[in-house]
Amino acid sequence: MNDLVLQQQIDKLIDAGRQLPQVEMPTLHWLLEGMYARQILIPEGTIIVGRYHKKPHFFMVLKGSIGVTTEDGIKALRAGNMLMCPPGARRVGIAYEDTIVVTIHRTEATSLEEIEDDVVEFDIRHRYGVGNEILLEEKPS
Repeated sequence: MNDLVLQQQIDKLIDAGRQLPQVEMPTLHWLLEGMYARQILIPEGTIIVGRYHKKPHFFMVLKGSIGVTTEDGIKALRAGNMLMCPPGARRVGIAYEDTIVVTIHRTEATSLEEIEDDVVEFDIRHRYGVGNEILLEEKPS
């Protein structure tokens, strides 16, 4: 499958997912001398759709297992696996079990808002805010 077809399918998934309840994914953030690390707990069975990334970054699985779209198809990643992601990457994942992932990005930004602007493309269709919190109008009651 070529990248354009994959990206069109991801767009359809985003649109369909907007109609479904969103899942809380506890997220931690760290900054250290030009590096930003983001750790996310993804509950089992959760499908995640990332944003387009402007810069290369690392994607690491610390715990659990997750299927992730890559340039070579879907890869099953387990704790201890890592991907080097090129600029322009946007991925879809499904957590096969409760999974913890970390991404590491280069940035000189110092606030979450500035970091997000520096490392990913804005997409109004996404249901999560800068700190990975569910947008207020989408929180389950």
